[in-house]
Amino acid sequence: MPFKKGSVANPNGRPKGARNKASMQVVQEILDAAEARGGKGGVQAWLKSLDGKSFAMLFGKCVPREVNLDIGATDEVLAAIKARVAENVSG
Repeated sequence: MPFKKGSVANPNGRPKGARNKASMQVVQEILDAAEARGGKGGVQAWLKSLDGKSFAMLFGKCVPREVNLDIGATDEVLAAIKARVAENVSG
């Protein structure tokens, strides 16, 4: 049955933060490559060898864009986490 002109199958669109099939395929390829490098230990060594920009790009492809959770962290803990992430990305 054809759609009526001006109508869409999903009027709400893709949920915020949802990945398209291409992005999901990229993530799977990265995970497969990680497994081929020897699992967790091999990947950690490989990631340490990357420059900060490459690491950040790769990391951005692997983590969800939006996560809603309450870990009960204080502002001090969150600041420490942010500093650690910035340290790893920059260098």
